[in-house]
Amino acid sequence: STVDMKIYLEQLVRYFGEVSLPRDAEVTIVTSVDATALPVDKAIPCGLVVGELLMNACKHGFSDTKKGTITVSLRSAKAEATLSVSNDGAPLREEYATGATGLGMTIVEALVRQLDGTLRVRTANPVVFEIRFPL
Repeated sequence: STVDMKIYLEQLVRYFGEVSLPRDAEVTIVTSVDATALPVDKAIPCGLVVGELLMNACKHGFSDTKKGTITVSLRSAKAEATLSVSNDGAPLREEYATGATGLGMTIVEALVRQLDGTLRVRTANPVVFEIRFPL
């Protein structure tokens, strides 16, 4: 069984935008997802990673700054997919680039391992979490 990731991630992002952003925030969440169908064992960890990273962006990236953009993208090429969650909110502390810093990032790293993927983090201008995993 497979999951249409374009529909799944667009619905997930819309839900998180409705429940996670402060009412006074002017934060736009943009999705850019290839028409990709993933097996359930890949789709579920992807959705959980996106949910965790969206919550982190809402909680940390826009706690002081109430204006900006969060972008969720999924691209697939040949035998690899790239999932990216970025935001132009507040920069992250440098320790985010070197390993787990809390429960949320520990969960993200465990899900990336479940995908047999790799995680790269850029801590500012914009903040980017990029996960590459085999299809």
